[in-house]
Amino acid sequence: MTKNKTIEVSRMFQYKILQADSLINEQQLNELAQEGWRLVTIVKNENLFYFYFEKSKPANVTPIK
Repeated sequence: MTKNKTIEVSRMFQYKILQADSLINEQQLNELAQEGWRLVTIVKNENLFYFYFEKSKPANVTPIK
């Protein structure tokens, strides 16, 4: 007989905001992606760009009975 178990995973996020006066290039984005960062959005305010990144990692794992 096979029993199924469900695992609940809570995730916490870290955030990083980069400020630049021009768009960042693909190589820079790839370097951040290799570190686990995901680009969420880009905001332009006057002459500056703000790049919002997030990185998730499991905070804890709790088995459900």
